[in-house]
Amino acid sequence: MCLSFSTCFVVTQKKKKIKWYITSEETGLIPQPFRSYIDQMRPMAVVPALIFGFFTPLILGSSLATAFAFALTLGFMQAGAQTINLSSPYEALIDIENNKGYRPTPSGRIPPKTGTIVGFSYLFIATLIGITLNFSLLPYLIVFAFLAASFTVKPFYFKRIFPANIIVEGLAKGFFTTYLLGIITHHNFLTLSIFMLIWATALQSTKDFSDVQGDKKYGIQTLPVMIGKQKTQVVMALISISSYIYAFFAHLPPEIFITLPYPLVTIYLVNKRYRVMENNLGWFMAYMGIPLMVIFSLFFI
Repeated sequence: MCLSFSTCFVVTQKKKKIKWYITSEETGLIPQPFRSYIDQMRPMAVVPALIFGFFTPLILGSSLATAFAFALTLGFMQAGAQTINLSSPYEALIDIENNKGYRPTPSGRIPPKTGTIVGFSYLFIATLIGITLNFSLLPYLIVFAFLAASFTVKPFYFKRIFPANIIVEGLAKGFFTTYLLGIITHHNFLTLSIFMLIWATALQSTKDFSDVQGDKKYGIQTLPVMIGKQKTQVVMALISISSYIYAFFAHLPPEIFITLPYPLVTIYLVNKRYRVMENNLGWFMAYMGIPLMVIFSLFFI
């Protein structure tokens, strides 16, 4: 099967392994081709963005219409980022090396060009919805979309380079989501956004623990590849603790310190064999932790 004019490969199954996940392809509840595109956007990554976008404006007194629009903005932005990421022919090769050849692009269900176009369409839809909330969001949404797309799109391909790979994700998922919330609700959340930037950056390596084999083969500089899994957990814990040190000096509400065990438990679990669908439990907690942290913080700000 060819992913591009110059990249061809054959998927082989060396040995049968027990699967601890299911995809929408296997449920039979959603007809093709829609279920492949749903799998491509990784619903478990989109759901936290929808939760963040819907509940945080409501806590701050915004209308249901604003909450729905903000949820769709963040949801489509996350869906676009994931779809572009998983449509990359280079990422497909890595997926196969990491025993993830069942995904839509390496399995041949979604060609790279088609997936990339769909992904950019999601980003465009997110931008259109966002500017209906507040036109001043436009420059931030453009930067947000750039970070989402450039993670695996050449010539940028920030995923290859440490520490750009975790900082870019921390900016997109931690900083911009919180800062945009402040703009649409007329609050100054710069301090909280910086806290979330550090907090989210600390946990971005959770997604790399199961991909060491493929990342190492194709030159992706993730922390687990560079220094090993156990040392990565130590570095992640130190960065997490540093976010709370920042919170102290930035005079964020002291109740935030109650949440310190959450990232530490997340980091501990990332190297365990517990699963939520195809993802390790630590990865799931890292993604869900972003909306949960901000929602918790809003009650005390």
